[in-house]
Amino acid sequence: MAFQRPFLIILKREEPGQPWGFRVSGGADLATPPRVDKVADGGLAALQGMHEGDLIIQVGKHNVQDLTEARINSLLAQPAKRLEVFIVR
Repeated sequence: MAFQRPFLIILKREEPGQPWGFRVSGGADLATPPRVDKVADGGLAALQGMHEGDLIIQVGKHNVQDLTEARINSLLAQPAKRLEVFIVR
């Protein structure tokens, strides 16, 4: 198995409603690790180097490995202007 390198990706948006530019699938309820399912071309996530297939381990101060998919997506839906996401690839 290859070594998975951790990355911190910091996303900043101008307006609270602006999309982060990525979609997550997986969670404890689905028995699959949370991962980036889709990255929008030219979106904030793509511009900061997020890739489809990246495993998400933390959103802000929340370890997401034991959270449901719905809970992870609710963390991402917060109206903050800044989002820190720890991923491994």
